[in-house]
Amino acid sequence: MKLNNPLIKNFLSYVVTDGLAKAMPFLVMPILALYMNTEEFGIASNFLVFTQLLGAIIGLSTYSYLTVEYYKTETSERKSLIGNLVLLNFVIFCICALVTPFISSYFESWFYIILQWQLLGCLMMFFTAITELFVAYLRLEEKTKQYRNYQLLRSFLSAVLSLIFVVLLGLSWQGRILGLIVTSFIVFIFAIIVFKKANLLTFKFDNKIIKDSILFGIPLLPHKLASWVVKGFERILITSKVSISETGVFAFGSNFTSALTIVISSFFGAFSPYVYKKLSADLASDKEIQLQKFRILKITYLSIIGFAIVLVLAYVALFGVIKLLFNQDYQKALEYIPFFLVARFFGFLYNHFSLFIFYSKRVKWLGVITISVGVFQALIMFPLINEFQGMGAAYAAIIGAILKSTMVGIYSNKVYPMPWLDFKNIIK
Repeated sequence: MKLNNPLIKNFLSYVVTDGLAKAMPFLVMPILALYMNTEEFGIASNFLVFTQLLGAIIGLSTYSYLTVEYYKTETSERKSLIGNLVLLNFVIFCICALVTPFISSYFESWFYIILQWQLLGCLMMFFTAITELFVAYLRLEEKTKQYRNYQLLRSFLSAVLSLIFVVLLGLSWQGRILGLIVTSFIVFIFAIIVFKKANLLTFKFDNKIIKDSILFGIPLLPHKLASWVVKGFERILITSKVSISETGVFAFGSNFTSALTIVISSFFGAFSPYVYKKLSADLASDKEIQLQKFRILKITYLSIIGFAIVLVLAYVALFGVIKLLFNQDYQKALEYIPFFLVARFFGFLYNHFSLFIFYSKRVKWLGVITISVGVFQALIMFPLINEFQGMGAAYAAIIGAILKSTMVGIYSNKVYPMPWLDFKNIIK
């Protein structure tokens, strides 16, 4: 397939755009940490964890519903589709805003965030739900240039405004949060304007769309919340049983290693289509099919070795950067980072195994496994953090990552057998 093929061009555009957009927060984060102590960094990190919970509820996967229904909907009815999804997000936001004051004390004790910031978090996640609808629309319409500009604008604004509020105005963790809120508002207004200009927004209530989108979104909530359960429990338990300062150190180390998700998503963005294409090829014999599997696994093992090398180099680089630029409080994060990196490694294995599950289309048990492991990991944090303080959460992360990749690997080989251990033929 030629590089000027529209599909390849779009794919490369999305990979580069998403990579740059995701990289910017990681580049800004160390600068912000220089102007915040570990306690302040912990509060800012807790706010992000809190809003992830809100985002799953307020968003209710409406952007996914739009992706599924968009081409099934007549062009003239798409404005009703989008308008009703916006209405649904707004109604859920209103419910969350009304309920939050009644349970605010719990959130404040868990996250160290008072009611004012909790309500602003609700508002921010409503704005975010609409911008996610807009991003889905741009991809559905293959508006790659607009998609690139919008994503980079969003990332650039978040970085610049956070730097202005934190570095220039000295607003500490409040500045970081304000940077996120103001950015979400600006890009929300931009999305609404474009929707209106394209005549893709009408607020005429359609019971069928609302009902279908709710029935679509609610079953996805447990899966969406599985990762939050783990991260949320980490931060809540470390904050309550150790200190908010330790939460800041833990989040600081976690955020640094999270940059590797860019490497992972970029790799699988290219590798998964390759695997599906090779497995779908019309081959004449079982021998040719087996040879195809060996070729795929050869690249798989090479990528695993390559990623392991990247992790080692990442640790060396992070060790130097943190030792050189950050004070003693932040340097404690170096104790956590090896555990985070090992967890990323097993997450990389999980992604490889899950490719074959998705190809087999037998994904039901994949969700059961990930949710079950998430709940188990959250539960074992209680005794581990009681015994080992913040390191207990790091131990739980390792256990959870190993358990998830092992269980998914076993299930993957059950639904789509691959010659994983036939090294003699794989290395030929």
